[in-house]
Amino acid sequence: MTSVGSLIVDACTLNDNLAQGGSYAEATTNNVPGSEAAGGALYAVIGHVAVSNSTFAFNRAMGGSGAPLLADSTAPRGDGRGAALMMVSNSAVLINLTLAFNEAAPGPLGDTNTGRAFGGGIASLNGAITLRNSVLATNAPANFFSGVTDGGYNLSSDDSIILTATGSRVNTDPILGPLNTNGGPTRTMALLADSPARDILLTNYPPVDQRGVPRPQGLRGDSGAFEFVQTLPTFVIQPMSTNALAGTDVAFEAIATGQDVISYFWIKDGALLPDATNTTLFLTNVQAANAGNYAAIATNNSGSVTSTVATLTVDSRPFILTEPSGVAVAPGASTSLVVTASGPAVTYVWFHNDRIVPGETNALLTISNAAPGAQGTYQVVVGNFAGSVTSRLVSLTFNSLALNILGPPQSVTVAEGDPASLSVLASGVPPIGYQWLLESVAVPGATNSGLTFAAATRTNAGVYQVVVTNAYLALTSPPAVLTVLGGPVLSISAESTNIMIACRGVPGRLHRLLCATNLGPADTWTAVATNTLPGSGSFIWTRPAPTNGAVYYRAATP
Repeated sequence: MTSVGSLIVDACTLNDNLAQGGSYAEATTNNVPGSEAAGGALYAVIGHVAVSNSTFAFNRAMGGSGAPLLADSTAPRGDGRGAALMMVSNSAVLINLTLAFNEAAPGPLGDTNTGRAFGGGIASLNGAITLRNSVLATNAPANFFSGVTDGGYNLSSDDSIILTATGSRVNTDPILGPLNTNGGPTRTMALLADSPARDILLTNYPPVDQRGVPRPQGLRGDSGAFEFVQTLPTFVIQPMSTNALAGTDVAFEAIATGQDVISYFWIKDGALLPDATNTTLFLTNVQAANAGNYAAIATNNSGSVTSTVATLTVDSRPFILTEPSGVAVAPGASTSLVVTASGPAVTYVWFHNDRIVPGETNALLTISNAAPGAQGTYQVVVGNFAGSVTSRLVSLTFNSLALNILGPPQSVTVAEGDPASLSVLASGVPPIGYQWLLESVAVPGATNSGLTFAAATRTNAGVYQVVVTNAYLALTSPPAVLTVLGGPVLSISAESTNIMIACRGVPGRLHRLLCATNLGPADTWTAVATNTLPGSGSFIWTRPAPTNGAVYYRAATP
């Protein structure tokens, strides 16, 4: 921007502008000097200039190269002046400006002994400049070229100018944020929380900053175009309500972001908790007294803010951690049942077969010298002032030393009329009783270890079991099948010149094949074959087919 005459600039941002000095690219032999570049953002000639509440950033004034445009050219390079502001033979009043990262540079090509850079921030040629409440930072090669009238409260990151008025400082980093959208219609460079440009102006500052934010935000105003706004912390992680079992540990977390250093305090039911000054509040071994409403308070230089309320509910009811387990015990031995529970002031009541066990009020139930009657179901009720919980049912049984079936009854097959017997072999604490069952129904009078039939009939056939009992246990044997077969059965089939006679009878028993040619009462049956039936209970005899008259066959044992 170039001004010839009067100019007023307010609440503006001028950034990334370039004043480029010219070069004579067509020169090939004669040396042609590069032109000067001045006022990358603002070049003002004559007239009066007033600039306030404005930001100048990343502007450049680059002189032109000497021609011919060769790396070893001896043509003079052009100067670069006032990358942000160049004032020539005029007057200027500059109030609450921020000038940062502007650069003045000579032409890149030409005689390196020529070409200079003047005032990366502000350069003046026969101008009269008054500077007040402004910030100049990191302009190259220097913040100033030529003198200014120091109106006070100016900060320069270097000592390229003498500042002696009240509040002005050199070699002071103003600690700026990047050029960014910080509110308002233009981009600005924010003063950070620890900037020395904050809270130093008592009077003589604009009523608002570049963004339109009222000045001052505190007791005093800020130098530069940006007025720092005190900002309360903002919670990004809020504490969460939770339920906890008594005796466990609980942690609440709250994290806030914001300017300045943030401190934390925790409160419970509105009262400050001592030594609770971290982002996380740890509560160990919580009890009913720890239940309540918790919140965090985050504070910085701007003030304090309170998080959402998190409610801690402490469940003091007992909770069974480990259930009792069933046991098998030898007669006369000792054993125990145990339950593990959590909760304050818990009590225990043990039950055996749904009846209270007198005097057993501990987590451990000991059964000494286990005798008949100790078997059955057990459970425990764990209680306290907040409620109760009942364990699962477990069983106490006696082991095989009390009673054991060593040899269960075995299935047997007999012929009708033959004797049959079933037996069981048991060991244990006497007396031992027996009861035989046929098809799950007790056989009257069958109360011995053996069951015998002198002459088995088909009504005796079926599935048998035996219940073996003593004072400790009752055991039922696996099933055994008694099969009662009738007399042998023959079936005949022809095959070529023979007949095949199949006999089905009692396995392991001797069977005779008898033959006759007449069925009259005087007829005599003759044994023509004798065999013991195999385990399958069947056998086939082969006989020649009759050629003259009928032949009759029957089987007998023996």
